[in-house]
Amino acid sequence: MNMTGHSRIAAIGTYLPEKVVSSSELMDEIDSEQRFGIPNTFIEDLTGIHSRRIPADGEKPSDLAINAGRQALAKCGLDPKEVDMVLFCGIDRDWIEPATSHRVQRELGCINATCMDISNACHGFANGM
Repeated sequence: MNMTGHSRIAAIGTYLPEKVVSSSELMDEIDSEQRFGIPNTFIEDLTGIHSRRIPADGEKPSDLAINAGRQALAKCGLDPKEVDMVLFCGIDRDWIEPATSHRVQRELGCINATCMDISNACHGFANGM
């Protein structure tokens, strides 16, 4: 079988929610020292993760993807109608059906794009690539 194609990543966009939660705040939330005898520095000491971004109340996974997608489209100057595929590779999703990528496709204006979700926990992004 002879297959040819011209796929490419034209740009990458990112979006980080504004709310920052530290590892020690998460441990304090479960009262780790009093209830379990685990210091509130445990996550940071074990993983090196100091903090993470948390979506605002009501902010859906698609909202994060739409913001990143808008940034990517702006960077490459591509008309959304020229996008051939929208993949949503997230651990969480807006709903089970339809695919979250359908909302991303609509909001970005990628009306000609095929779209699908790839859900495979932490491996979803690698599977999408």
